[in-house]
Amino acid sequence: VGTHGVWIEFRLRGRRTTATFLPEIAEEQGWSKKETIDHLLRKGGFELPITDDVRSSIKLTRYQSKKQHLSYAEYVEMTSAK
Repeated sequence: VGTHGVWIEFRLRGRRTTATFLPEIAEEQGWSKKETIDHLLRKGGFELPITDDVRSSIKLTRYQSKKQHLSYAEYVEMTSAK
């Protein structure tokens, strides 16, 4: 929590569904790993009770990202230079 972003994939009403949180989200919210997964399931539209069987059925991918800051003027300069 706090180092890696989390992307999950699961089946909902027969369709593949995904949801993701950037690395800082779970840490900012004070969530545990289990709470993070549960919030991702809700974000993805899962409305039934979340059980250990549901949690174990998801495909989970961790990823790292970097937060960068760019002013609008810098963005315009960067995109117009092409």
